[in-house]
Amino acid sequence: MKLTRNLAIFAMAALAAAGAFAAGAVDPLLQLLGMSPDAAVGLLVMANAPAVIDAKTITEQITQFSTKLTTLREKASEILGLGIKEGRTLDEHETEQHEQVSSEIKTVEAHIALLKKHETVMVTQATAITPDAGKGEGRVEYRGGAPITFKSNIPPGLRFTRLSVAMAIAKGNVMHAHEIAKERYADTPDVVNCLKAAITLGGTDQLSTVNKAAVTAVTSTDTAVAQYTDLENEFIDLLRPKLVLGRMTELTRVPFMSRQGRQLTGVSGSFVGEGAPKPVQKQTYDNVTLGFAKVAVIVVLSDEAVRFSSIKAEMRARDDMVKGIATYLDKRFMDPAYSGIANVSPASITNGATRIQSSGTTLAAIDTDVRTAMAMFATSDVDPTTAVWVMPAAVALRLSMKRTTQDEKAFPELSMLGGTWYGIPVIVSNSMVASGSPAELQIALVTQEEVLMADDGGITIDMSTEASVQMNDAPSAGAQSLVSLWQNNLVGIRAERYINWAPRRASSLGIALIENTNY
Repeated sequence: MKLTRNLAIFAMAALAAAGAFAAGAVDPLLQLLGMSPDAAVGLLVMANAPAVIDAKTITEQITQFSTKLTTLREKASEILGLGIKEGRTLDEHETEQHEQVSSEIKTVEAHIALLKKHETVMVTQATAITPDAGKGEGRVEYRGGAPITFKSNIPPGLRFTRLSVAMAIAKGNVMHAHEIAKERYADTPDVVNCLKAAITLGGTDQLSTVNKAAVTAVTSTDTAVAQYTDLENEFIDLLRPKLVLGRMTELTRVPFMSRQGRQLTGVSGSFVGEGAPKPVQKQTYDNVTLGFAKVAVIVVLSDEAVRFSSIKAEMRARDDMVKGIATYLDKRFMDPAYSGIANVSPASITNGATRIQSSGTTLAAIDTDVRTAMAMFATSDVDPTTAVWVMPAAVALRLSMKRTTQDEKAFPELSMLGGTWYGIPVIVSNSMVASGSPAELQIALVTQEEVLMADDGGITIDMSTEASVQMNDAPSAGAQSLVSLWQNNLVGIRAERYINWAPRRASSLGIALIENTNY
């Protein structure tokens, strides 16, 4: 154990003080040291106190001496190299230095060997920790195989919203958005990482494109792309329960641009007598291809709401985006009046569906309407397993309040939040628009497996403060009244999603529409 210079001085003074006390010559010694009697006693106490040693582990000591050994070997080579370089023997001084260094090398090598040997002994004597060792009072329980995970307490969908807000504040400048995210969103580093990767790729729209590209070596950009996918999926998971599309979990999923064969007419069998000819029938088919169709929605926020946003303001922006996308998609998906635009958007799934005019408001009339709608299951051989009702909240509420002549609920399993109606699940959505007057609403019966769905699964976000937009949820082409985002200090956030759908069979078989339901 080596003592520092100060500690050595204290120890010598303390020993001197102890000897002086014993010899009775205290005052002259204290005058010589320039100390008081109390200080001398204090030094004596310090000398008797245990020394504090900065202990190191065996592994650390092995590393330390290995480093020293390397240094010594380099020094020995350097001394010997002087003679080799000049083509001579070492002089007396150089020989002495080389021998001294060589001696130190042997000493250090021997010490490292001893340390390694001691480390091996310590390992063999160590007690292994087993799962049973963690059981019992006052002990930490070990649970093998249980993964430890960390979850963010940020509300779902807020990370994707923050990425969008950062881009909005930066007016679409990815580098500026990255700096804003670093300053404002330190608690969501994945947002910062995604924007950093977007700088390398050339824009946020490339994040989703790269995710679908060919497999290459994993880089930091790939990690950020995976994080962006996580952000995107989190937002879509938040969006899905708001959508009729999202709640229809058994639609027939197909890829874009793939040709799907569908049967137009079927065949039926018959009994045949002995020796009689068998009937021959013909099936007819055609093909349907779901091309790329893009749905877009623009949410307009004030610059102040974006710039000075809190968690509540961010959640409001998130909810506005979710509501805007959900409302638009559902109306296009379910509105029977929407016939679609060639090469732009698909017709609604109810556009060519069988239409049934409501026969009245009594329970008997309701039974008649439902019986007519369900007739396709029997007459057209449609499997009702995946069938669902889609109705407005107002209709669901009225039906849930219907009572029998015994003053009991006619449909106890139904509420304005959903449930079942005539044994079939109900999806409540106000995307079911009125068929005539506002009081005349519609109910759709949809067999999910009879609907083809192609979905990119992602959302692309862009923003602008300079554009002029129609403040209308059904914009039209041509000369229109436009609102300047720049002039009104507004920020427009545009969300785009590639999605397409079509009935699996001709004439929208498997889908029926009860109109003018004034129940």
